[in-house]
Order: sequence, then C-alpha cells, then structure tokens
Amino acid sequence: MVLAVAVSVILLALAWMARRATGRQRMQGWLERAPGTRKAAWTLAVAQMTSSLATLLSSGIDEDAAMGLCLEQIGHEKLKSVLGQCREEMQQGKGLADTLMRHSVLPGLYGRMLVSAAETGNLSSAMERIAQQMEEDAEAQLSDLIDRIEPILIGFLTVSVGLTLLSVMLPLLGILSEEERAWMGDDAARFAQLWTAKEAMLKCRGAALGRLRHLPLAMTPDGPAAQQGALRLFFPPAPGGYALALCMEE
Repeated sequence: MVLAVAVSVILLALAWMARRATGRQRMQGWLERAPGTRKAAWTLAVAQMTSSLATLLSSGIDEDAAMGLCLEQIGHEKLKSVLGQCREEMQQGKGLADTLMRHSVLPGLYGRMLVSAAETGNLSSAMERIAQQMEEDAEAQLSDLIDRIEPILIGFLTVSVGLTLLSVMLPLLGILSEEERAWMGDDAARFAQLWTAKEAMLKCRGAALGRLRHLPLAMTPDGPAAQQGALRLFFPPAPGGYALALCMEE
C-alpha cells in the first residue's frame, strides 16, 4: 500500500513537472542520462538534427550558418556540446560531413555515407535519407525498451493490487470473532452474510461502522442466530452474489 502511494506521488510530481518548461528540461536531462533511454534519446536527437540540417542546406543556406541555426534548436545537452566543437572546426576550414564523422555524431556507416555524399555534392539529400533511417532506429530502440519495461510494470501493478487488497481485507477479518471465522472458513458468501448482519445491527442501534470490531454475533451451526439479545435478524432472499440482512429491535 505504501509502495503504491509512493509511486502515485512520483507520477503526480512528474506530471506537474511536465507542465513547466524548466520541469520538462529536467526530465529531458534525466532521459538523456538514464541507462535505459540514453541511446534512444541520442539517436532521436541526432535524427532531428540531421533532418534540420538537410532542410537548411536544401534551401541554400551554407554549412556554417546551417550548423549555427541547428545549434539554437538542439535540446540535447551532450549533442549540443559536440556540435559546438564541430562548428569550431568548420570555422577553421573543415567540412560539415568530416567534422560530424570525426566526432562520431553519426554511426560509422551513416558517417561514411555522408562523407561520400559531400564529395558528390548530394549532402542535403543524403542527410534527409539518414534522418529518416535514424528516426526508424530510434523508434525501434524505444519499442525494445517498452518491451523490456512492460513485464516489470505488469508485475509491479499485480503486486500493488494484491497488497492493496490485503490491506483492505486483513482489517476486515479482524472484526470477526474466532467462532465467526471458524464458521466462515474461506467462503466469501458467508463473509458477506456476517458483514451484512453486523452492519444491520449497527444501523439498528445507530452506531458507527467503527464499532464492528466490538460486535460479536451469537452463532448457530447454520450461521448468525436470528435472536441477538434485544435485536432480531432476518435474512431475506437476495440475488446471486449479494447478501441481505435486516435487523429490528423487539
């Protein structure tokens, strides 16, 4: 029960953080550093960067200016730092494709494709194709992460529900006397009959439910006795799965 409450509080805190710009930035930083999401976050950020560069270059903007504009849009802190180093080298005369490959911004195969495209003058179209492929790679990585997390979440929810049920049912069992528990056994229908009988008696007396623990029933082999001191119980027929008890004072 405590664990379920703690997780609920954490989820509410994350939802509150997601509504604020600073909170979203902090959550993005966590995703960039977390072992399970770090790779997918990097791949997705590189795909977005590559797509932006492809659009800028195809519109006629030179490589240095395109890199500068791209740096303003990047939210991934590590990638932004690496691209800053790439731009410094570009300002010293290095090519865009060469600097990206030298700093391992793109995986090896994509880096070599980009260098070859730069030599043939097809840099922007190659970057667009690489961006599409890397977006698919990022989606595959996220899908794999979800597949690994899903069983853990299911197990956690199963345990949480079980603990919640125990936390509710155990105190209820504490309201029964030894004689009542012996008659009930593990029969849910008999528990319902005992509960409704006690509740009917409390309501007849005008007492609160908190008094259930202090209200033992007179029992017979067939269940609660009809006569309970100055009170009399009746058990009218009820639909399947339900229990009904009436109480009146004689």
